[in-house]
Amino acid sequence: MLVLLVLAIAFGVVALCSAENSSQQVIFIFAAFTCMAGLIVASLKLCRCPHCGKRILNGVLVKKICPNCRRSLTTGKRVKR
Repeated sequence: MLVLLVLAIAFGVVALCSAENSSQQVIFIFAAFTCMAGLIVASLKLCRCPHCGKRILNGVLVKKICPNCRRSLTTGKRVKR
């Protein structure tokens, strides 16, 4: 997901820097929107806890513990907090 986010930002910046109303700008804008759509689909389909199956949308790249079932996302053991 991080790769798609970086690609979308990079394509957007390149589209802003390219010549105005050119076909190259349209291609980069389309690529940025495609990466963003892929990011949304991936976050809705793949960002789930492997134990309880609920979505983890907020802070999915930094979370280590499922907020719903309180299990570690890497080991699967219950975490006391």
